[in-house]
Amino acid sequence: MTRSKLTFAALLLMSLTFASSTRSFTPAQNAHPKRSVLELDLSLDPQGRPLLAWVEQVSAANHPLFVQRLERQGWRKLGSALNVGKGTAAQGVFVRASSSGTLWAAWSENGGHADIVQFGKWNGQKWMPQIKMRQSIDLTYAARSRDLELDADGTPLWVWAEINGTGIAVQTRRWSGLEWTGSAPLSLSAKTIATQPALATNTFGARVAVWLEGDAARSSVRVKRWNGKIWQRLGGPLNIRPNTFTAA
Repeated sequence: MTRSKLTFAALLLMSLTFASSTRSFTPAQNAHPKRSVLELDLSLDPQGRPLLAWVEQVSAANHPLFVQRLERQGWRKLGSALNVGKGTAAQGVFVRASSSGTLWAAWSENGGHADIVQFGKWNGQKWMPQIKMRQSIDLTYAARSRDLELDADGTPLWVWAEINGTGIAVQTRRWSGLEWTGSAPLSLSAKTIATQPALATNTFGARVAVWLEGDAARSSVRVKRWNGKIWQRLGGPLNIRPNTFTAA
């Protein structure tokens, strides 16, 4: 089952569970009912309410990003489209809530020959673009394999796979309030291809990263944990058969 199907299944299950405890329920709806949904992301806020981010197709180059939350009265759209550039195509979307309830969103917009990663913060009434946080990647497809999580204090944490000249390396970055501070590469070798990183955190400050590393035909699932100073490797490959074709 693909990630999108798993996400949809999880959304449906959570929606039905939440609806059973409310007096009224309205299914999620597109911003425009005749537009196709291209991708989505699902997470929960501290109250257990589902947060849904999705991209709709207006035209070949115009894909607006929207966010809504399931509340007791039904789905509530949070503001308007998040895209910073008008008529741009949003993709690689994430929506996360901190333990205090602060909402963050991240996505990319293609700007010609650059892949611009944008961030937005919900102020309770509208999404505020975080221009200082945006990151520009020279190669369009260099860093679309990534994940967003929040630290215990609500600070955004970013993990991505980026071309380094000899391969593709996985790195984490943490927002200091003024700039991104990056870790040393998590990948075991600078000459391998590391892709599909995922990041997990909890309210106690624990961080764990997982990714695929190898080449296009043979990869292993690798895991590292943050000990407060460095990322430490946890055991060997998780694959039942390491160095085989592995995906998702």
